[in-house]
Order: sequence, then structure tokens, then C-alpha cells
Amino acid sequence: MRLPNLLFRVKVSGESCWPHLIPGKKYFATSVARKRAGDFIVFRQDSGQRIYVKRIREVLPAGFRVESTLSWGEGSAELGVIKKRQVLGRILNI
Repeated sequence: MRLPNLLFRVKVSGESCWPHLIPGKKYFATSVARKRAGDFIVFRQDSGQRIYVKRIREVLPAGFRVESTLSWGEGSAELGVIKKRQVLGRILNI
């Protein structure tokens, strides 16, 4: 059983969620908050160790369709549907 991370910090390194999330800035996130369309989530891809931060475009029963805020950023078209078990948390202070 995975214990929830009540509060943790995430440092954004990419520009795909600009201007909402600033590269190099640290944000607080939590695993216990409800996730809704428009929220930014932190998740790990099943295929590797890379951690992503993307905006939820659509909530599905099995997970989330995600998007970048810039046209060239990766989203669910490239990453697939993000399963709920992949999500580490939701960004809080935007």
C-alpha cells in the first residue's frame, strides 16, 4: 500500500506549462486533493523514471487525459491516458 504524500515540493524544469508554471520555480503538491479538469498533476510514466507535470484536460473513470499549455508540449496524444496509480499528486499553489 502506498502512503499518501500529504505535502511535497515539485521543481518544474520544462516550459510546457508556461505561463502557469515557471521553469525553475518550486510548487507545493499533495496526493490527497481531488483532481479535476484544469488542475496540474505530477505523475510518473510507467515506462521510466521521468516525472511529468501536465494539466488535466479530461477526467476519465480509469485516469486522466492531460495536455500542455503550449502547442508544442506533450500531452495524452504522446503520453497516453495517465492512470490514477501513476499520479503522485496535484499542484496546489498556482
